[in-house]
Formats: sequence, structure tokens, C-alpha cells
Amino acid sequence: MKNTDFDFTYTQHTAWLSSKGTLTVLDNGDGRYLEQPALPTMKYTRYVEYKIDEKNMTVQQLWEYGKERGYDWYSPITSVVEYQKRPRHHVWFWWLDSSV
Repeated sequence: MKNTDFDFTYTQHTAWLSSKGTLTVLDNGDGRYLEQPALPTMKYTRYVEYKIDEKNMTVQQLWEYGKERGYDWYSPITSVVEYQKRPRHHVWFWWLDSSV
């Protein structure tokens, strides 16, 4: 799956169904691709939204945020994301600790 626009979640938190019927998840990404990266600084935390089509049994990743921020926004512990009613507004909180 590394060469597609879809990525599974690894160590996910705060999964919920939005009013649009999409699944949103805060993904700490620990053990991404079922292994630890060579360097801890290669880890990242992301917020991701999926569209699930139960009839056709497919999942599409709509968007993500955090991967491009890299290790600077990596959170090794529980995090939370909250949806605000304004269109496309999400607020997320995670633990940032440069000593980890």
C-alpha cells in the first residue's frame, strides 16, 4: 500500500463517524507497515478521513494531515480529534514531547 493514496491506520485513536458518513481517525502511526522505522525521527502522527462504501466493500482515503509535518508533530501516546460544525473544520490535540 505504500505506492497508493491509501494508507491503513496504525495505533489509531478517536475513530468516529462524521455527519457526512465518513470515518475520521487520529493515527499515531507507531509500527507503521507492521515494523518500527530505522530511526525514531521517521515516525509521524496524522489525522485521516475515510469514505466507506459498505455496498461495494471499498474504502477510500479522502485526505490526511500530519504526514507532511513529520516527527515534529509525532505523538507517542493517546491523542484526540474533534469535529467542529463549520465545514471542513477539525481540531486535534496530541502530546508533543521532543524528549521521546
